[in-house]
Amino acid sequence: MGERRCYHERILESHTSPEKFLSAVADTMAQNHMMLPWLGNLAQPKACLPQKMTAVLCHNRCFVGYRFFHNVGGGANASIYCMLRTLERIKEAEGKLPEVFYYQVDGGSENSNLATLGYCEFIVAQRLVDKIVITRLLVGHTHCDIDAFFGVIWKKIRDATILTPHQYEEAIKEALASVGIPIIVEDVFVVPDFQAYINPHLLDITQAFKQQYTKLQWIFEYVGYCEACSDRTSPLCKACAEFPNGVKVNKPCHRHICK
Repeated sequence: MGERRCYHERILESHTSPEKFLSAVADTMAQNHMMLPWLGNLAQPKACLPQKMTAVLCHNRCFVGYRFFHNVGGGANASIYCMLRTLERIKEAEGKLPEVFYYQVDGGSENSNLATLGYCEFIVAQRLVDKIVITRLLVGHTHCDIDAFFGVIWKKIRDATILTPHQYEEAIKEALASVGIPIIVEDVFVVPDFQAYINPHLLDITQAFKQQYTKLQWIFEYVGYCEACSDRTSPLCKACAEFPNGVKVNKPCHRHICK
């Protein structure tokens, strides 16, 4: 239960000190609950428009559903887009990003990949935030508060007749109208190839996602350089060379989630 305790501690931090902490959780709604047209309890037509929605719940801030159609594939590029676009939204709304970004995701391959970790380090290296803690939960322990949002949406639409994407969007907003935070649905028609951009710059540490070597939490923290290396005009000293991007990467125990 340690991972649950830490998760709720981070949510509390985002409530009490929103200028310093941003806590968010991302997950994907069941695709068989999003087929269009949706005819309630009647037999579904053979020809349907598939939708997929990856939602990001920013605690005490907003709920954003990123909706993809058949013309946009899923995978790491879509997942990275959702993370970066959410940070962009927070920056636009608040003028700056908090110092610490807590981000919880499920354990699927779209999140468990080097490209996602590479962008986390890149964000910190660019000083957009000072620290990122990205967490995957153990198999069988992935249900959390965002699943309750999906349950409320499903309760709203399961017996309804919904024919168009616009009607489905309105149903989402009506279902979640009472949660007390802005509800946003963004239709995504294209995403950049984030993997092609960053993969050539990554080390091969794919074993970190395999069986007993799996890491469930990664921490990226800006540490900068010593005074002698800060101007970057000469080779880095031994201490700074350990973190060439000025970012310290911690990989906690893979058996449980540590803060």
